[in-house]
Amino acid sequence: MNRESTKIRPLNLRGIMKSQITNEWMTLGVHVPTRELKGTLNEQMTTIGVVSALIFTLVSISVDDFGDLDWAGVDTETGHRVFVLVSLLAQAVLLISTMHSMTVFMFVSQLNNTDEVVIWRRQMGKWFDVPYWSMLLGLTLFVASQIWLGASKLDMTYFFTYLSLFLLMIGLIIGQQMLGIHALYQAKYDVAEGKVVEIADDEEEKEDAAADAVTPMDLGA
Repeated sequence: MNRESTKIRPLNLRGIMKSQITNEWMTLGVHVPTRELKGTLNEQMTTIGVVSALIFTLVSISVDDFGDLDWAGVDTETGHRVFVLVSLLAQAVLLISTMHSMTVFMFVSQLNNTDEVVIWRRQMGKWFDVPYWSMLLGLTLFVASQIWLGASKLDMTYFFTYLSLFLLMIGLIIGQQMLGIHALYQAKYDVAEGKVVEIADDEEEKEDAAADAVTPMDLGA
C-alpha cells in the first residue's frame, strides 16, 4: 500500500465542506503522485484558463440595457455605477485567472519528471490555487452584475421569483460538487485499501467485439 495514500480518508459532511472551501480536493494527485500528474496539472490549468477567458468575453460594462431600480429606492446613476464597478472587477479577476493559469502551465512544462512536479507543486502551496479562486470570484461578480441588471428590468415580484430559482440552481450545483468530492475521496481510499474493480480482459473484449461485428453476409441477409 502506498504510504502517502493512507493520508486519504473518506470524508464526513464537515470534511467535505472544508475540502470544498479550501480546494483541497484538487491536490489529491500530489498525495499519491503518478506519471500522469504533470498532464493532470496542465489539464486543470488549461480548463481554468479557457473557462475564465470565456466568461471574460461575456462581461459587459455597457449600461445601454440597464433599466431602473425605483422599486428598490436606488437612483439610475447609482445603479449604473454599481453595475460598471462590479463588471470591471469581474473582468480584472478573470484576466488574472487567465494569465496566471497560462503562467502555471508554462512552469509545469519545464518540469521533466514526476519528482520535480511533486516538489514544485508542494513549493507553490496555495499560490497554485490563484487561477481557480480568481475564476470563481470572477464568475461570482459576473453573476452579481447580471442579477443587478435583472433587478433593473423586472419589478419586485418577478425579480425575487427569478432570484429564488437562481439560488435553487446554485444549491443544486454545490450539492453535486459535494457528492463528487465525497465519491473522489471514497474511490481513492477504497483503491488504497486494496479494493479492485473487475475489468474485462482485452482478449475477451476483442472476442465480444468480433461476435457483435456486422459482416457483409449479415447485411445481405
